[in-house]
Amino acid sequence: MISIAEKDRNALRFLWVKNPLEESSDYTVLRFTRVVFGVSSSPFLLNATVHYHLTLNLELQKALVSKLLRSFYVDDVITGANTVKEAFSLYTESKELMRKGGFNLCKFNTNDPALQERISLNEGTCTAPEADETYTQMALNKVQTKLRGERKVLGLIWNVDDDEMVYDLRNVVDTVTEVGPTKRQIVSLTGRSFRRFTSRRGTPLKVISDNGTTFTSAAKVINSIVTDRAVSEYMSGLRVDWRFNLEKAPWWGGLFERMIGLMKRCLRKIIGRSGLTYDELLTAIIEVESILNSRPLCFIASDDLEEPLTPSHLITGRRLTNIPDELCYRRINEEFNDEVSPTLLNRRLRYLHAVLDKFWVRWRDEYLLSLRERYTREQKSCSPRKIKVGDVVIVHSDEKARSFWKLGRVEEIIMGADGNARGGVVRLLSKGKRTTLLKRPVQKLIPLEVEESPEMEESPDIERTDPTVDASEKKKEDDREGTVIEDGNRKSTRPRRIAAVEARDKILARLCEN
Repeated sequence: MISIAEKDRNALRFLWVKNPLEESSDYTVLRFTRVVFGVSSSPFLLNATVHYHLTLNLELQKALVSKLLRSFYVDDVITGANTVKEAFSLYTESKELMRKGGFNLCKFNTNDPALQERISLNEGTCTAPEADETYTQMALNKVQTKLRGERKVLGLIWNVDDDEMVYDLRNVVDTVTEVGPTKRQIVSLTGRSFRRFTSRRGTPLKVISDNGTTFTSAAKVINSIVTDRAVSEYMSGLRVDWRFNLEKAPWWGGLFERMIGLMKRCLRKIIGRSGLTYDELLTAIIEVESILNSRPLCFIASDDLEEPLTPSHLITGRRLTNIPDELCYRRINEEFNDEVSPTLLNRRLRYLHAVLDKFWVRWRDEYLLSLRERYTREQKSCSPRKIKVGDVVIVHSDEKARSFWKLGRVEEIIMGADGNARGGVVRLLSKGKRTTLLKRPVQKLIPLEVEESPEMEESPDIERTDPTVDASEKKKEDDREGTVIEDGNRKSTRPRRIAAVEARDKILARLCEN
């Protein structure tokens, strides 16, 4: 026990009831005369007391005291020695040194059986494993079962026979499963995966991600969490532009969607339904990566003696699946084993420029020219109407039947890099005052009407016909279509056409009200 100075005991007063069974029992005021165990400051007081006791003996046993100061953790000592003799000497000297301050070092454990037996004989008793567990741990069924040769050190199980630390992760897995992922875990995993990617392939200029629900939710969480100045400076220093594709438009990421499909196809053929460990799966993924980077980018001719261009040529300068050219390396080493001269360096530089020029010629003639091939579609007589701001559209949905697709009004047009409309911001029709804005590609927005394609402009090479004949033919077509001409304007007399126009006007009016 460690006593407390007389002047400090008044700060440790407490009430003591003489007989708690009696209602009118008297109570008295008592004071602690020793360091209290079980309060918040107890570990600090114990550490300070042990440190003070060791520093008093620093000049007498400097080596031993320095080692114990580095080895103490609260009331436990973790240290070791190179030989059994040194370890037993450390045991006796440390036990005697701590005994001077009223501390009794006990429960010694070692991975040497002879030393453990010698210490047990010197101690006279051997501690049972159950004595290390508290009543609370046993009541909560938190006691870890230890096998033969296992000892408990700092709350962990140490197998002295194999000299290994044993961890029971069942409670950890159950707790994590019940709690679920936290915001800090999401940020940590995202940061580690991004750093792993940039360490292998360099920092990307732009990151294009799919606009799935999982990705956008994670992005919102990350944006709300990453407020630390150091993190902000790190991301701004990288100058990484992270963009999302338009919602419900996976074809916008054509390149990486294609690569994902190829990766899944290769893994499906390699793995099938078999189960793999983490290391085996990582090996399979790296092999698939090598296969995809070795695919030719252009057509392969039967009489072409040169190997085709592959993505690996842009990364390593050769195909990854080729056997290294030992003869080439040997010849280069023989040349550089001699005295290096300006003539040799100039010759190697000219050779390197020639290789790069040849590669650029093949890249331009074989690959870039093949990208110019386009499929020309035939001109149709009727084409879908291009959406514009204010149009009423039907929003396509894969989760609902066609009869349950919602109506909306186009609020904004999203233009592509080519200047054409690629998507739109749609305000959905709602029963209440709450409105919902969705971003959808033009393929998911269906206009209520389809208008005829504009008339082809007259070509100067085509002979002009008699306007009277054209007018008569025009009137016949109007009569057949059920339309009349009033003051030069076409007016529809078809009931279906009139009903469609009235329905459109009503929908527009209803949207404007909301």
